[in-house]
Amino acid sequence: MLWRLFSRIDSRRSLRSLLLVVAIAGLSQPVPAQLTHNAVYRPERTFLEITVQAAGADLAVLQQNLDAGLTARVEFAIRVLEPRVGVWRVFGDRGIREYVTGSEARWDLFTQRYVIRSDDGTRFSFASVDEMTRFLFSLQQYRIPWIGMTDRRGTVAEHVVLETQVRYSPVVFVPALAILAFFRVEERLVSPWVRSPVIEVPR
Repeated sequence: MLWRLFSRIDSRRSLRSLLLVVAIAGLSQPVPAQLTHNAVYRPERTFLEITVQAAGADLAVLQQNLDAGLTARVEFAIRVLEPRVGVWRVFGDRGIREYVTGSEARWDLFTQRYVIRSDDGTRFSFASVDEMTRFLFSLQQYRIPWIGMTDRRGTVAEHVVLETQVRYSPVVFVPALAILAFFRVEERLVSPWVRSPVIEVPR
């Protein structure tokens, strides 16, 4: 009788161990892609020029999605901040403006080319997927007029700091199906904010 009791206990322990192993295996998922970017700033007399290049997205998956008739989107966010001086530094930088610009990419079945449409309505087409992805994940010579960096008081700061971020959505749903995006949150990649050095505003 005793050996049956111990056998039953060992079986339960073995079952619990097996279930634990299965649970851990189910929780372990492949490490997702990490989106990164770098930004270059060029101050001119009347504007600030910004170029951003992102990397780290799974381009094979992107091509599969586009070839399947889906649409992808990449956004570039730019924060304009005024660095505080003296004892006020403990409160962090003061936010002035935030700019967000982006593009959507898709495969055009009729022209047999990849098409990118920017938020301003400009369209570009590419025969090569490599050229298309390089264009999609880059923001070239984006210009912000200094006068566009005025704060709520209508004044332009003497010095500014910029923070940039890239947001990539492998699949963009049409408005009627937008609710489906809540079930694909894990696929959206966002790069960490990258901070610029302090930039002197020309006078």
